[in-house]
Amino acid sequence: MEREPGWLERRIPLRRYTRQALTEDIPGGSSYWYVFGSAAALDFLILAATGIWQFFYYVPSTERAYDSVNYLRLQVPFGWLIHGLHYWAATAMVVLVLVHLTQTFVWGAFKKPRELTWLLGVLLLLLTLLAVFTGTPLPWDKRGYLAAQVANGIAGSMPLVGTLAKQILWGGDAIGQLALSRFFALHVAVVPVLIGLLFLTHLVAFRIPGSAASFSERRNLSRSGRFWPDQLLKDFIAFSVVFTGTVGLSALLMTPINGAADALDATYIGKPEWPFLFLYQILKYLPGRLEVVGALVVPLIGLVLLFGMPWFDRSAERAPRRRPVALVLFVVIAAAIVALSVQGAGGPTEIVSKSSGPAASVSSTSTPTTSTVEARAPYIVGNAEHGATLFVDFCESCHGVKGTDNVTNGIQGPALDPIDPLFVSNDPQTFAVAIDDIIQHGSRSNDQVLMPAFGASSTMTQPQIADAEAYVLKLNKVDRAKVLKPGVDPRTFFLVTLVLFGLADATGIVGLARLRR
Repeated sequence: MEREPGWLERRIPLRRYTRQALTEDIPGGSSYWYVFGSAAALDFLILAATGIWQFFYYVPSTERAYDSVNYLRLQVPFGWLIHGLHYWAATAMVVLVLVHLTQTFVWGAFKKPRELTWLLGVLLLLLTLLAVFTGTPLPWDKRGYLAAQVANGIAGSMPLVGTLAKQILWGGDAIGQLALSRFFALHVAVVPVLIGLLFLTHLVAFRIPGSAASFSERRNLSRSGRFWPDQLLKDFIAFSVVFTGTVGLSALLMTPINGAADALDATYIGKPEWPFLFLYQILKYLPGRLEVVGALVVPLIGLVLLFGMPWFDRSAERAPRRRPVALVLFVVIAAAIVALSVQGAGGPTEIVSKSSGPAASVSSTSTPTTSTVEARAPYIVGNAEHGATLFVDFCESCHGVKGTDNVTNGIQGPALDPIDPLFVSNDPQTFAVAIDDIIQHGSRSNDQVLMPAFGASSTMTQPQIADAEAYVLKLNKVDRAKVLKPGVDPRTFFLVTLVLFGLADATGIVGLARLRR
């Protein structure tokens, strides 16, 4: 006999609705083709959880944002995991939503009566891209700062709405504290709420007409199944792949260290995040007044095609081979976007401007010159890759290629690879402090300048010096971006996660097989 509903169940029948959802039949049976939407929803929960965790450490200030992010990922136990999961899960969500929309289009599942479901899915894609766009500047590193600057320039080129867009998103022409505060508010308060509400609305709109199933009538007639346990197991396996993959990327690749934002550094060229690279590449082909075509016309055409798809392709036919025009157009556009993105990603990211002449030589035993410069560089986690470019510009003429003390111009400094043992330390912070003083203040011997004061003279900015120091540390096999307090070794954590989720998936598969007997 069925148990009498309780007080809460009589008012909010969650148990009944849950039972109905779990036991409903799936047209055509369960399939891994159906996992992308649920995987995207679960990935969004990862982003929400890790984003909230980062609130406890992040400081939305141009002076402290970069340092607070690095403190979390380098010095807080499991901070590398929290920040890494948030970074890579954002990429995964874009991919999952794109794949889900692509599958919906190919299967013709956007047609009547599912037009609203398709429109809500397109809005979810746009909001997901907006989340990536607003999140990129938050670390206030070189990449994020310059990506915001590029976007600011693109917005400014738009007729009529350009000035208004810059005022709303950036607070004006300058990229500074106002811009960071607005991006922070949008990223953590506005966009996630809209995505969550849209997910729920999308789910309701999906359930009213029900699943469109496969376009194959043979499969739809020959197979059937329920959400529980068949499809739920497949959804869990898909989620385990996504979660384990993001943990693996967080552990093996970490998150990129791009160096602190530096408005005065002209040797670093920023690029947008990968979902926007195709637009970036289009703008490179459209200089001057034609920029508006890439900044406004191309995106508008894309939006019209996406939102208008249910009305452009109104036939009841869903099989791809019977919709050749739509499929050919889709393949051409997708191939063009991929090609432009690859071109945009493969272009140069650094500009190397050789200095006009060699600097004076340097000796590790020289006496530093005096100055009142605030030496912030040793406390900034620098970008060794960019530091290699700066080394060519400022240091190579005296210290040799890659600091090997192989100079042919008659002016020779001490080798930096390897550097004087007095400076070496396995602790990146200690190592950076040890070599910073002479870079900041230079050195003299008998009133002869042996090395210029790069910091005191403002020849190099503090972020540039931090990058150069990171490169010198890398030459000596010391990682400036080393995780100091991992909690658990990242590789070990990844292996444990892989084993646990693998066992959970295998247990589910075996249990389902036994249940079917």
